[in-house]
Amino acid sequence: MFQQDISKKIENFSSLSDTECALILQNHFVEALENEDSYFEWELVSKIMAIGYELREFLTNLLQKATERNMQIIANAPISNWIREYNLKFPLATRKPDSFFEFATHDPRVRNMNDKDRISLMRILRIYDYLLISPPFDMEDNAVSAILKYRLSPEKSLVEIKKEIMSLISDYSSDQISASRIGSTRKIDLKSALQQFPKIGEQTISSSPLNIKSFDRPVRPSIRNWLYDYTSHLGQTGHSSMDRTSYLFRSENTRSLDSPEREKLGIILKSFDENTPLPVDASRNEVVFEDLETRSKKLEGENKRPPVSLTQQIVQQPKMPRETFIKPYPKPGAQEPRAEKPAENISNVRFAEGLPKPKRPVSQPSLPPQPQTKSAIPQKISFARPRKNIIQPIGRRPRPEPKIEGNVVDLSDKNS
Repeated sequence: MFQQDISKKIENFSSLSDTECALILQNHFVEALENEDSYFEWELVSKIMAIGYELREFLTNLLQKATERNMQIIANAPISNWIREYNLKFPLATRKPDSFFEFATHDPRVRNMNDKDRISLMRILRIYDYLLISPPFDMEDNAVSAILKYRLSPEKSLVEIKKEIMSLISDYSSDQISASRIGSTRKIDLKSALQQFPKIGEQTISSSPLNIKSFDRPVRPSIRNWLYDYTSHLGQTGHSSMDRTSYLFRSENTRSLDSPEREKLGIILKSFDENTPLPVDASRNEVVFEDLETRSKKLEGENKRPPVSLTQQIVQQPKMPRETFIKPYPKPGAQEPRAEKPAENISNVRFAEGLPKPKRPVSQPSLPPQPQTKSAIPQKISFARPRKNIIQPIGRRPRPEPKIEGNVVDLSDKNS
């Protein structure tokens, strides 16, 4: 019952979900190749062609990882081991259209393999190489379609298979087949990139040579030499972000780096420690730093000033005064003279007004008349001494003025 369900899923592979397709490749790849009711290569092509280009890379990566985890045995070795050996012998940058056939027929580890296992391994490597590697091939390309359409079967001899494959390849040049890949950049971690593209280790990421203790002379600032210097200081594993930052700024070889070079090295070291993916150009065998270089050139263009020759006179621009909330009065003669206009009616001009007089009369609120207060200062002041006080102090009465009669002064009080 279980085998019947697997057979039905293989026959309807193109209609399965992405997860179910990945499980078929991970656990039942051999059964899919041996199914007589369908040719599995074209079931897989139909599944990939049914989705858009923007989703194909996600699906192919999912199926690639599932195939690399397959533990089914072919000639006393799991499929995952065969794929690992294939990647080591034929890195993607140097891989040819017939590399899958060359590995399955000339590698020393397949000499004692029977024809059935050899054809199965050949089909697995062809599917892996043409359909599962990122960036994927264009399925509508004539060269790719011709190679995938060729039916590999145990009924044919290896000589016959080789002759027909070479005939197909001769019709389309290797460059034409390699150019049919959708894009040439893939994202993988640094350790995998160094395994698949060993020449990446020779890529230089800084300008000054490195001084390494185990070498008697300075060495090239390549990725591999930077990693050697990094691990010689901090060890192979267990690097934290603080350790990485300390090395980037305090190491003897990193002190002379400029900002773009230090940022490149930081990206490389982070991928080495944390397995973060890097954009790798398979055709040029190098890590792509185009976004970083474009950003650096843009900043340099903004900060770069044109050179000034010694004979060129530098004209200093007058500095604009700082604006404040309280503006000082301008200096005499600082303002430009304004054209004087004759006043229409000088008698109506009020100099205390800060704004011009409105054209329409503004209605002022009517206020009640205030009573006039009398002035505290009397209008006529008499400085003559009054003859009698209206209010007399208690116990005192005014005395009569003395009379002078001849030489005798009468001081008597007539009223007493």
